[in-house]
Amino acid sequence: MSDATESAASVRLWGLPFAALGVVALLFPGVTADLLDRHPTTVSEAINLRSTWSGTLFGIGAAIATGRFTPTSVADAAAGLVARRLTPTVMLVACGLLWITLAVAVVRGIAFVVDGSPDALQWFYFWGELALAGGAAIYLRGR
Repeated sequence: MSDATESAASVRLWGLPFAALGVVALLFPGVTADLLDRHPTTVSEAINLRSTWSGTLFGIGAAIATGRFTPTSVADAAAGLVARRLTPTVMLVACGLLWITLAVAVVRGIAFVVDGSPDALQWFYFWGELALAGGAAIYLRGR
């Protein structure tokens, strides 16, 4: 294994604690509420607490663990990116948008079932997050 491959693998391992924290925040929203000193008083607040913190942490963890934020993946993809007019920075932002918004939407869907009936604004957030993730996926796939 080369030094670059070992380095990329060690960076990817850093995604696991983020993903694990996301799972903990999903399963135990009371712990998250205690840490933030923000206890939800409505169903919408409970859904937001669970989806925002859990989804964001899990999305960051997934992005790092899959290697989409590693310098090696950016360097390896640079030739193809230039041809498609994607700079490494744009790729990182699009990958982050894809993983984080997708994770937040998935956790929000789980929160709909676990926390109760969502209001219209929660549905708007859910569909907006899916649209952002879909747009990022289409953009990264190429035009």
